[in-house]
Amino acid sequence: MLKKRWNMSKYNLWLKDIERAIENIENSVRGSDINSFSRNQDAIDSNGMRMQIIGESLKKIPPNLWGDYKTEIKSFIDFRNVISHAYFKINPILLWDVIQNKIPQLKKELKKLDNKKLK
Repeated sequence: MLKKRWNMSKYNLWLKDIERAIENIENSVRGSDINSFSRNQDAIDSNGMRMQIIGESLKKIPPNLWGDYKTEIKSFIDFRNVISHAYFKINPILLWDVIQNKIPQLKKELKKLDNKKLK
């Protein structure tokens, strides 16, 4: 029982890492547009790293906790793998699209998770 409780609290830590990365992404792009973002290598690099944190943390959370959102979770993990292993191929327009269109949905899904399962 103690081991199970420890594992569940570990999921909460990973969820907090995801939430923190999302918050940092949102703060870093506030007031930006695709043109300014794609010319800002520091923003691309830092948000790429944050996407790695999100993808790595998502890998640690059991897929059954995500319900119908499992496919999207896999796409975040796949994107993390591209950033980690082919970072020189990061397309700023694709990264911007993920930030603008996928991150808000992930944020909603995090709120939907039944916290009782994670305690």
